Amino acid sequence: MKAIELVGKLAIRTNPIKLGRDFITEENNYDYSYTNEPIRILKVTDNHILTTHKGTKLEKIFRNDIHILDKRWNDDNWTDYEELIKMEEYDEK
Repeated sequence: MKAIELVGKLAIRTNPIKLGRDFITEENNYDYSYTNEPIRILKVTDNHILTTHKGTKLEKIFRNDIHILDKRWNDDNWTDYEELIKMEEYDEK
């Protein structure tokens, strides 16, 4: 899902972003940020994603600070966190 489709929602990454290749080992380097903890997407432009930790367990640490992700993060590797954790069978018990 594209980040722009998740404005105002809690979102989580489905895949890391590729940072490039290590010069010495020639292995790909990846950033796994936001693949295990959600963030709230506030606004998306062609070059930036504005986020906050409001409504997450990290809110106490980061408060309502706004963070900016560069255009590498603006891809279709996002999903709706609330939909991901929704487990109707579990909720009914």
